Amino acid sequence: MRDRHFVALLCLLVALAELPFLEYITDDTFIHLQFAKNLLAGHGLSFNAGEPTYGFTSPAWVMLISAVGLVGADLLWASKALGLLALLLCAASLYALALRVSSDRYLARAAAVVWALNAWSVRWGISGMETSLVAAWAVCSIHLFVRELASGRPRYYPWVLGLACVVRPEAILLLLMCGVAVAVSFAERRWRRVAQAVLPGAVVCLAWFTYAAVKFGAVSPNTVAVKAGRFISLARVGEGAYVVAKILGLTNGPELALAACVIVAAALSRKAWRRPGAFHLVAAGWLVLLPAAYVLRDVQVVSRYLVPVIPFLVLYGFLSLRRGAGLLGSS
Repeated sequence: MRDRHFVALLCLLVALAELPFLEYITDDTFIHLQFAKNLLAGHGLSFNAGEPTYGFTSPAWVMLISAVGLVGADLLWASKALGLLALLLCAASLYALALRVSSDRYLARAAAVVWALNAWSVRWGISGMETSLVAAWAVCSIHLFVRELASGRPRYYPWVLGLACVVRPEAILLLLMCGVAVAVSFAERRWRRVAQAVLPGAVVCLAWFTYAAVKFGAVSPNTVAVKAGRFISLARVGEGAYVVAKILGLTNGPELALAACVIVAAALSRKAWRRPGAFHLVAAGWLVLLPAAYVLRDVQVVSRYLVPVIPFLVLYGFLSLRRGAGLLGSS
């Protein structure tokens, strides 16, 4: 089967999986819709007309809903349509990324299909929230990063990474990790390469932060402070880690177990002590550090917060399966 035919079938599978959730919405959806409604009415980014406030977690999501609303579309269904488009983009990009890093068409297709049927991704995909947008942005960013790093020409990924600040605040972690990956991966002209990778995104972020500071008097959403605890203790860290493990384990237990077993087996066989490549630094870093950031800030984690790491957890599950088979074969 040709790649384009598989991607078409994959997109059809994603759409069919969402059918039971056509009517599903969550309370937070209406926050974005209210901001979009006021923006379209000429009241700016405000929840109460004429009172600018940074009360939304994703400026990009509000802007996208508003853009579709310009043609007269119902805002709720606009948010659902955008969510579906983001899911389709995420599915196609995950397949392309998996194929690039594994050079195995069957592995890449299996990973894409498993992700497409993941319970959390399906549940939140067209809920009207920005969840699928963040997941699609993360997968697209890392795919562009890996592709352009191999070619030595950083053309698009630095600017795409710069959208982090308007996609979701914690997405800035990915921008920072890409900078670290470039610094570790290159010895020649290292800091010039780091500047090429990070500065465009930093400029975009600085522009948004400046606007937010002037317009709202804050550089981060009000919800950032509301959702995080003030004090952190080892007990709270343990509780948060348990919640994260429980959420991911419910739908991705096999991938977690496979990855853990392969890491232990590789360590015992002394085959794990090589410097990781740029992809692993970024993808594994995102997979670990995003949940860790929630735990360390004592955020009350819900499943939709973890959806952006699930594509990489699925991919690592299949990579670990192949790696485990290789370790067994060489033992």
